[in-house]
Amino acid sequence: MRKLVPAVALALIATGAVAEDAAESTPRTLVKINDKPITELHYALFRNQRGNDQEANTPQGQIALLNQLVNTAMLADQARAEGLDKNPEVMAAVDVASLRVLAEAALRNYLKTHPVTDEELQQAYQKTYVDAPRTEYKARHILVDSEEKARELIKQLDAGADFATLAKANSTGPTGPKGGDLGWFEADQMVPPFAEALKKLEKGKYGKEPTQTRFGWHVILLEDQRTPPVPALADVRQDLITELQREHVTAYMAEVRDKTKIEIQPPPAQPAVEAPPAK
Repeated sequence: MRKLVPAVALALIATGAVAEDAAESTPRTLVKINDKPITELHYALFRNQRGNDQEANTPQGQIALLNQLVNTAMLADQARAEGLDKNPEVMAAVDVASLRVLAEAALRNYLKTHPVTDEELQQAYQKTYVDAPRTEYKARHILVDSEEKARELIKQLDAGADFATLAKANSTGPTGPKGGDLGWFEADQMVPPFAEALKKLEKGKYGKEPTQTRFGWHVILLEDQRTPPVPALADVRQDLITELQREHVTAYMAEVRDKTKIEIQPPPAQPAVEAPPAK
């Protein structure tokens, strides 16, 4: 079977199957491979695994995608006929794929049955945005490869050199052409050494000591800082839900681990090696 028959192709186009929708009722069979049904749910899951495939939004793309699924099913049957499903490596790969699918199903089910409540959402909003003071900084920096170069630039600043001009001429970072301008940001958006040095600066002052990060050596100028207004709950709702779901999953994983028997197997003992006889 090289191509889908027109009736199957038309049925597929008419369905526009989506995994969740197909799972709500008995999935309709699209085609049979050696008497085994390939349903609209199989197709929807196969399509979802491909990610954002724009071609599958067209009738021709849908037909091509179902052909790929049919080919995959045919080859899988052929592998079984040749006994490849008994190959230890293949068996392990199938086990790992099954583990991943079941684990994802467990997490989806847990989040579905333990949704984020309005009370949790309100508490997280209060703690994260209302009670916690937030500070935004506007800064410039000059990034160089050595401490010696950074100290030389600080001496030039002490002598009255313009920070932006030095940044354009010396900074190796992507902000160099913009005079080292980093715009407005919160400290935790930067690597810890940079953030810690920034917080110690007074507005309008530059660091008298260079700051080292994994990117190199920085000379930092704090131009301004401000306390931004508290965002509306509606504007940060999804971010809060995502973070709360992450916390739910962490707690769920700890709960499952506590009741799971896990035994670490030691490697087999190595035979003793006798020392060669003395000559």
